[in-house]
Amino acid sequence: MVAKWVIYLLLSAVFIFFLFLFNLFDCFTYFSRSLVQQFSY
Repeated sequence: MVAKWVIYLLLSAVFIFFLFLFNLFDCFTYFSRSLVQQFSY
């Protein structure tokens, strides 16, 4: 019974971690794109 909750917690933690990583990558690509636009002028 406890093992099931531990597995659920681990899965949710991994999901949140990947979501955070994807968000960070999206922000990084947006930042680099704006940087490229600034330098292209």
